[in-house]
Amino acid sequence: MAILDFKKAKLIYVAHPYGGNDSNKIASEENINKLFKLYPDRTFISPLHGICCPYDSVSFEEGMEHCFKLLEKCDALLLTGYWETSKGCALEQEFAKNHNIPIFYLSPTQFNYLLPNPEDTPAEDKPDKVIDHPQHYTQGGIECIEAIKAATTNLTGIKAVCTANAIKYLWRWNEKNGTEDLRKAEWYINKLISEVNNE
Repeated sequence: MAILDFKKAKLIYVAHPYGGNDSNKIASEENINKLFKLYPDRTFISPLHGICCPYDSVSFEEGMEHCFKLLEKCDALLLTGYWETSKGCALEQEFAKNHNIPIFYLSPTQFNYLLPNPEDTPAEDKPDKVIDHPQHYTQGGIECIEAIKAATTNLTGIKAVCTANAIKYLWRWNEKNGTEDLRKAEWYINKLISEVNNE
């Protein structure tokens, strides 16, 4: 069942978190394969697959410039996976907004129901707890996603993204990636301060 109305968009840039993690690249590829089956009249292009330079051979900024050049040639941006957790995806979203490129969103849960593989026969209909309710987001009696939802109610665009990501990284740092998550939270807080100061 197709759930996205791409209207006149024929060439669609598919953004997905990467961070040097090969499992993200594989997940993006699986998503694009599903999209091609659902929308055979559209072309989907992924910077993870279309920009052939080793992840660590260029700076983050230079890599993003390549992504922006590719995105600029596309008719639409599709943000996929847990894109809210990705600095690169947030920048791609901001670039698309600034260049009037239509933006579509598809969560991991929506992808799971787009085009199930015939060989997939789930034992039960309940979502996987590791995916939908990971331990590092559920400590303290409230789920992080609910706190983020409340904190970003009156925010939009990059301010909502930065706020959400800062909360997420601060929420999980002690349970997941330690100081790496604290540095990520700091990056989003600094970006948010910059956005607010530039108003």
